[in-house]
Amino acid sequence: MRTLFLIFGLLLPLVSACASGPRPVPAPEPVAHVDLGHDHIPNPRFPHAPYNSNPGTSGSHTPYTAPWGVHEKPVPPEVFIHNLEHGGIVIGYRCPDECPELAEQLARYAEDRDLVIVAPNPALDSPIVLAAWAHTLSLSRLDDTGRAAIERFLESFYGVDHHPPGGHPHSAPPSGGSPAP
Repeated sequence: MRTLFLIFGLLLPLVSACASGPRPVPAPEPVAHVDLGHDHIPNPRFPHAPYNSNPGTSGSHTPYTAPWGVHEKPVPPEVFIHNLEHGGIVIGYRCPDECPELAEQLARYAEDRDLVIVAPNPALDSPIVLAAWAHTLSLSRLDDTGRAAIERFLESFYGVDHHPPGGHPHSAPPSGGSPAP
């Protein structure tokens, strides 16, 4: 009899858990990364310490920014990190094949916002990753939960300037970028 109670006691929580159905998937949350500073490098190929996130969200970057808006080709983190420093958001996406529908949906986040870059990034660990200064948000898909997480990320980090006190000098890009103010 004691064995029967023991078995029943072990099985009851299991049966209760199964009866309640699957648990909802929690909404994606931003991840904070250690701030690696504001060092300038002359160009994206210049040697520098590795970034502590993928994509990079702080650390060595060029003294010029990438053009804001939608890009058809990847933007090097050494360039777009300067955009993040200005309070920008980078929305990167990775697709095994071309994904024009996803690119078009993500491009909508740049339509009414001056400080957003949307660009493919084949090096991402997740299909969609948003980057702000020292923060990332990874999404496995763009569904209602993902859209709500993007909006919360934009509300939290869009437009927050991260220049060091006293600022630092900016220069014109060698080509293909835009001078930072």
